[in-house]
Amino acid sequence: MLKIRELVSSDIERYLDVYLNAYPAFKTLDAECRARQRERNLRNMGLSDVDYIGMFDGEELVAAMKLVHFQMNLYGNVVPALGLMSLAVHPLHKKKGLALKMVQYYEARAVELKASVAPLLPFNMTFYRNMGYGLGSRRSLYHIPTVNLPKGEISADLRFVRAQELETLVACYNEKAARTHGMIRKTGEELGDMRADTASIRLGAYDGQKMTGYLSYRFEDASETNFTQNRIVVDELISLESETLESFLEYLRRQADLAQSVVLTSGCDDFYHVLADPQDLSMEYLPYGYLQVCRSFIGYMYKIVDYPEFFRVTSNRPTGAGSVTARIEYLDAFAKEERFLLLDIGGDRGGWRLLACGTAGSSEDVRDGSEGPVPELTLRCRECDLNALLMNSARLMPLIDLGVVRTDNTDAARRMDMILYYSSKPYSNTDF
Repeated sequence: MLKIRELVSSDIERYLDVYLNAYPAFKTLDAECRARQRERNLRNMGLSDVDYIGMFDGEELVAAMKLVHFQMNLYGNVVPALGLMSLAVHPLHKKKGLALKMVQYYEARAVELKASVAPLLPFNMTFYRNMGYGLGSRRSLYHIPTVNLPKGEISADLRFVRAQELETLVACYNEKAARTHGMIRKTGEELGDMRADTASIRLGAYDGQKMTGYLSYRFEDASETNFTQNRIVVDELISLESETLESFLEYLRRQADLAQSVVLTSGCDDFYHVLADPQDLSMEYLPYGYLQVCRSFIGYMYKIVDYPEFFRVTSNRPTGAGSVTARIEYLDAFAKEERFLLLDIGGDRGGWRLLACGTAGSSEDVRDGSEGPVPELTLRCRECDLNALLMNSARLMPLIDLGVVRTDNTDAARRMDMILYYSSKPYSNTDF
């Protein structure tokens, strides 16, 4: 009989059997590797924001995962969220539906903890989209000549950050998270990795004693034979002010004598506008007349597991002028039943309200306006695309134009798209 419970230190060897066989990449899987993973995971088991969860068939551990307790920004409100990490199934027990049962357990825990959004980093996007998880926004990677960074001023007071100053750096990051939709505060496991990382160079920007941003980077060889050829890889660039960003980019530009190129990432779709020449070093060309400037990546996926709680904690989400009442119908990915949301969006009060939700066609359904205004339009979509829309990873009208969302009132949908417009797509660089 299958049983799910929290793992403890005495389960570590069984956990490593499952985890290492499911995630062998960049691991040698020998005794030395196992010893490192044992030490790391025993340390992380002691963290207050991580739960190790296992599924047992009798005494045998057949699946495992980690649940990470987050503080996440949702439209300006920092609220609890629960993340799924390192979901693994024993190689002898694959294709038995165990991963599905673990995800269902995860979502139930999230609801129990009042964590309305369940974020994860997928190993298989199709697997999670079929369970209702929506794609997040893109993160772009730029690899350009260092001299093509913009020439500017270093107006900030730049100083290298010492190991004992990491708390100041984390406070700066968390302030950025408080300003950024979708961003997650640093976790205990991340803090442990930062303390153990002695290879990265960390540069802080200060206004007096206040840190207004930081840059974490490292050097990589750009040639197997020529030691003068290097590149700078930026792992984190956090700035609270545009002047801080300008200072960091100018600092990097001044390193062109020792690093001919720089690799950096951004979650801002418009970041390429700041670069003097954003063309990628690949020099790839797309007919007709298009030059490659970056590569795009999808990381986070999101599922709203408690719609009433989600709309409660985001009720003050900014909305544009006007108002609209919309009915959204979707197929519940787990229950395989038709469900609906009735939303009141915008108006004099602003924000959005959930007027009703439930099973479509049941006694709790409201089609006649008995629980509020009659909807001006009905939208029909998959649950995964609904979650992408509500998290602002995608806009409504492009989804309609692509046939991903269908509506009975295109004019009202176009107005709804403008009312829902929000300048920031969800962005975070937390690794879990």
